[in-house]
Amino acid sequence: QTHEKPFYFSANLAHHNPYTRKTDKRSYEYGRSFFAYLDYQLKAAGQSGLKAFLKVLAAKRMFQNITTEDFIDELEQFSGLSFRDDFTQYIYGGYSQKTDSGRAPAVEFENEHHPEYTKEEMESFI
Repeated sequence: QTHEKPFYFSANLAHHNPYTRKTDKRSYEYGRSFFAYLDYQLKAAGQSGLKAFLKVLAAKRMFQNITTEDFIDELEQFSGLSFRDDFTQYIYGGYSQKTDSGRAPAVEFENEHHPEYTKEEMESFI
């Protein structure tokens, strides 16, 4: 499934302290929306889409750690397109373009004090 734009305007999903040892809970829902957007961008440029890129990336980087910056570099090399601004806006939460109201929109941050899930709730996500 592809989407012309993610459902959110801007969020800090990856620009956390390097010592943070938890995954931002929004990464699953927001990440799915962002990946659908990347798929749309690739297909709009006449390419085969995100699955084709992920297949190449998996073969190339199997058993290796990959950072967000590595992912961006690999995606840009694969596609010949620039995705840096998209990652800045949607993943790093650094977008500063003004909205029609003349103010910069709020960037969403995960609440560090969110409640912990129970074991049953965690298993239900799998």
